[in-house]
Amino acid sequence: MTYSISSARTQSAPFSIPVIPQSPKSLERQLEEAREYARFVSDKYGVMSAEAATAWDIVEEILAARSDLRQQEPNRAAFEDYCREFPEAFEARMYDV
Repeated sequence: MTYSISSARTQSAPFSIPVIPQSPKSLERQLEEAREYARFVSDKYGVMSAEAATAWDIVEEILAARSDLRQQEPNRAAFEDYCREFPEAFEARMYDV
């Protein structure tokens, strides 16, 4: 899904913002781009414009997607995070007995 803002005043948006929640890191990057775009639109057309409202709605949708993604993640212990980050560590090795 791609969001872009256009109206009678804007012939084309300077860039479009794809919202595809694949991983938390890509979602964070998309959120950063959406915020940058919303600020650009707000500066260009004013904070009370329909274009700015649409741009900030996109930011809210990405925030909601991020929240949903975080709720779907299982709760892990710090040790599990350590093992995933350092799989070569002695503690992270799994042996079949």
